[in-house]
Amino acid sequence: MKFSKLLCLLSALLLTAMLLTSCGGALSTVSSVGKYLNEDYDPSADVFSQMQTVTELQGYALIQSNDEFAIFSTVTEQNISYKIFSMRSAKVVATIAENNMVCTFATPKDVPALLVTKTVTSADQTKVETTYHLYDTTGVQVATSKSCDTPPAVFADKVIYNYTAYTVADNGALVDGVKVPEYVRLTSCDQWNDKYYYVLTNSGLIVYSRSFETVCTWNAPSYATNFMVSPMNDGNVLVQYTYLMDGDATKYDYYETNYVGFTEKVDLVSLILSAEDGDVKEVDLDYIVMDLTPNYDLYDGNEENNAYRDDFENIAVIAYIKDKKLDTAASAQDIVLMNNKGKAQKSLKMIDDQGTNLPSKIGDDVYLVQTLYGSALMNGKGKLLESFYNSNVLRPVGDYLVGARTIYNLQMEVVYDLSENDATVTSIMGNTVYVKKNTNTGYEIIAFLDGENKTIYTHTETTKTTLTFLDGEYYEIYDPDTNTYRYYNADGKLLATIDYAPVRLCASDEHGTVLFWNNDGTAASYCVLVI
Repeated sequence: MKFSKLLCLLSALLLTAMLLTSCGGALSTVSSVGKYLNEDYDPSADVFSQMQTVTELQGYALIQSNDEFAIFSTVTEQNISYKIFSMRSAKVVATIAENNMVCTFATPKDVPALLVTKTVTSADQTKVETTYHLYDTTGVQVATSKSCDTPPAVFADKVIYNYTAYTVADNGALVDGVKVPEYVRLTSCDQWNDKYYYVLTNSGLIVYSRSFETVCTWNAPSYATNFMVSPMNDGNVLVQYTYLMDGDATKYDYYETNYVGFTEKVDLVSLILSAEDGDVKEVDLDYIVMDLTPNYDLYDGNEENNAYRDDFENIAVIAYIKDKKLDTAASAQDIVLMNNKGKAQKSLKMIDDQGTNLPSKIGDDVYLVQTLYGSALMNGKGKLLESFYNSNVLRPVGDYLVGARTIYNLQMEVVYDLSENDATVTSIMGNTVYVKKNTNTGYEIIAFLDGENKTIYTHTETTKTTLTFLDGEYYEIYDPDTNTYRYYNADGKLLATIDYAPVRLCASDEHGTVLFWNNDGTAASYCVLVI
């Protein structure tokens, strides 16, 4: 789940100024980013692990698909038979077949549910009955009805259908249905946590419980020119709004110049809204919170596979007010640890010119961080290892940093000089860099992975085999003498050897599944590539 910023614009001009604001405070800097970013986290990319045949689909044809489902059908003498293939579990999870029945399938984008409309005609053609059936990704029929107001939709971490909210289990099953009152705003949910849903309105915020009861509301004053609401890690909400003061006011927070050149005095109000009961407490802050991410949004409880540690409450980007002014220098913006009272505690800017984003781990005690002028490498204690004044010069790939002329390791030592070896990077897949090196008799393909390199393919004038990189995820070596196709994953592991050329049919980026079929003029057969 990714939280979105709750931002309501009542003044586009003011927002423009805020986006350029910066910090002028003197916060201490954290001593080690490794305290908050998991030092044991492995950033290695997932790769395909196997390629397997799907025998249940033989003779069926694809009629539609999305990230969650692929729907197949075949026509017999008496009916149409349908099969539902789950892209999540990479297998057929349901078969639908009845006499005199036709089905249509609604597969809304990004929704882990399928709505099947079944139309059955009586044998004497005098009666037609239509029913609606909700299936989850495990193939279970969750709900059946004779009417349907809208297709299933995602609301926060729930699937909503016919005013019932279902929880999506780890295996994709829809469980624990809860009735949703019709007055609940189901158009969108901006943020959520284990206790509440936060829904932004044109004038403020509505907080619902997990059982969809209205817990509290907050509305900005009519005179506010701008407001922002930021749910924090404890469930309460940091609220800030601004309004214009009279020109002769002596007490105000900062001034700005409007679009016609007049100076306007602005007051900033900061509040902590209790999500539990709606109580509001004013706090004195000398900065504007431009973005806030709770720990809940970053840490999923799995320490081993999580990039973050459970050692902070919130991370925020802030813009300080200094000497009654908003500093417009982008270099002065700060990214900070913030407690649940809205107080900035420590800066996460560990090197000069660091931008307002968190470092990302790319190797053992090596972090990549965006700067104001490009990017840089640092270790967990903030020591600058290398700066690049163009963020696109080097691309991190596994144990390497790949440039147009050179491949380096993460210690910036030269691993392979592309220009000296008459070579180019021909593909990057997962954690592997594939280099094509020209030779006197043709070329060879060298794979760089985990600090080692080896030649995986050699092509000369007499070579009949061909190597093809496919979709940036796997590669194929075809041997015309034996009419065999060998498929390898990004790490070079042989996944399958087959005697026909499978055609890519559909894929799921969300679940790392690719479905193929054999279009050789015989009954259609299928295979699937899974992570």
